[in-house]
Amino acid sequence: MKRVETAVVCGDTGQALALARTVPAGARTTSNNRNRHLLDVAFAQVDTRRYTEATQTLTTVLRAAPLWLRHQRLARDIVASLVALRRRAISRELTDLTRITGVDL
Repeated sequence: MKRVETAVVCGDTGQALALARTVPAGARTTSNNRNRHLLDVAFAQVDTRRYTEATQTLTTVLRAAPLWLRHQRLARDIVASLVALRRRAISRELTDLTRITGVDL
């Protein structure tokens, strides 16, 4: 998870996604660390134009920790990017994410 974060920070989002695929699904970690990792993954997905995947990743975090997600600046930034970059009508999932993060439509 830390290697994914480092790749995102260094701007290598393709590498971040490759590394994310190697993180075991059942890895023992705190929920905050797992959720933060998923925000890094969602950021990398947006950067590589995988908007539907990014929305799905954020929805996973929303279901697991809605109150935590509400206070995450990175989540707000990612959702704002998804809204700005959308090419179709806004999905129900993205609408839910805008509500929780306070992003205007």
